[in-house]
Amino acid sequence: MVKIKGWEGYLRNYATHRPPQEISASIKANQRREESTGFSVYPHSRSVLVLFFPFADGNPRSAEKKEIAGRRPRARMSSQLIATHREKAEVYEGDALCKQKSMELLEELNLPKGLLPLNDLVECGYNRESGFVWLIQKKKCDHYFKKIGRHVAYAPEVTAFVENRKMKKMTGVKSKELLIWITLTEMYIQDPASGQITFKTPTGLSRSFPVSAFEIEEKSDSAQPQAA
Repeated sequence: MVKIKGWEGYLRNYATHRPPQEISASIKANQRREESTGFSVYPHSRSVLVLFFPFADGNPRSAEKKEIAGRRPRARMSSQLIATHREKAEVYEGDALCKQKSMELLEELNLPKGLLPLNDLVECGYNRESGFVWLIQKKKCDHYFKKIGRHVAYAPEVTAFVENRKMKKMTGVKSKELLIWITLTEMYIQDPASGQITFKTPTGLSRSFPVSAFEIEEKSDSAQPQAA
């Protein structure tokens, strides 16, 4: 709730000189506005109170439903991409084989082999003609990269278009900054001599880290499967 000060005298004078019928009509109009938008202004009072409810229907669960609904189209989109590029792709199944093939691909792209530490892989594929890659795991997982102190979450389906030293148009990868999960859509090594790899968000913001932070680590409990 925000209270806007400094208008008391003006509003008191404004309300005093308004006919009761006009004030009553204003109150009813404001009530209708509040019911439809969750936004309310009371000009007939001695101060202005602006009330804003982030949930249009006053129910927090509606926002949760909208957030979940927003995730589903992205999941469907990645599935559609996989179906589109599957025909001419190299497809592999099984956790051990998929991990081996994903690391071989990262090495072929001159990217650190620890970039995609996924768990319980079911399938992976690579369409060399289009450059499209996908990895499917049983559940999403959260991996902690110790050297940079960052959590990265991988969705059940991770996809990207790849080229030398670069993965772009990625789906299913997020990095945690403070308390916020940020979607990553691109990762690349601009200059191999710099020893840095850059990660970019959909808004164009980017951040670079040492390539060494994403090399293969010794097996630990840092990758934690989560319920879908």
